[in-house]
Amino acid sequence: MAPKITPQKTADSPRDRLNAPGAIEDICDRIINGERISAIAEAYGCHRATLNRWLAADPERKRQYDLARIESADAYADEADRIISEAKNKHQLGVARERAHHFRWLAAKRDPRRYGDKVELSGPNGGPIDHSLTVSFK
Repeated sequence: MAPKITPQKTADSPRDRLNAPGAIEDICDRIINGERISAIAEAYGCHRATLNRWLAADPERKRQYDLARIESADAYADEADRIISEAKNKHQLGVARERAHHFRWLAAKRDPRRYGDKVELSGPNGGPIDHSLTVSFK
């Protein structure tokens, strides 16, 4: 009778790649540079849900991932500027505006403090808002 062969984890399994030294740094660098999470998961040989669970499983990894997502706003804003500057004619400019709008929207979602719509409330002539309350009884 032949000996039973049990499957063994290969050094090339997605779990080993994710847990390899420097993996979180590589993943964060890719995110900062604007790479999609699904493309990163594919490069690591796993599904995006698996990668998301792996990132969320450790508080330090999650913190690094969250910071990388915020920093990725710069990549999206840069891409919007590049797209507009490379338009050569009126037609390309129209397409570029649509694409740039999308990248600016992504930047605003990733880092609303820097790239989001600013809402400013002020009173008359830009002064403070008057907080007074008048109560009258009849």
